Amino acid sequence: MGPMPLRRALAFSRNIPAIKMYFAAGEQDGFIDFAKDLGVYTFDKKKDYGPPMAIGSAEMEMFDLAKMYAHLSAEGKPGEIDPILEVR
Repeated sequence: MGPMPLRRALAFSRNIPAIKMYFAAGEQDGFIDFAKDLGVYTFDKKKDYGPPMAIGSAEMEMFDLAKMYAHLSAEGKPGEIDPILEVR
C-alpha cells in the first residue's frame, strides 16, 4: 500500500506502522503512559508485553478501547463514552 499517514495506517490496521509507533513512543513504558493519557489504566508496567503490545497482545477492556478511539477521533480531547442509552 506504500507510504501512508498514521491515521490511515490505524484505520487499516497496518501492523508495521503500529510497531514503529510503539518504539517511537518509548517502547512499553512510553506506550503505557500514552494509554494512560488517553484514559486507559488496565495495563501493568510490571508485566513484559513487548512489541506485540502494539498490535493487540495486551489485554484491555473493550470499554477502554472504545474510550481510547473516542479520544483519538476527538483530536486529543478526552472522549467520553456513555454505554447506557436508555433506562426503562
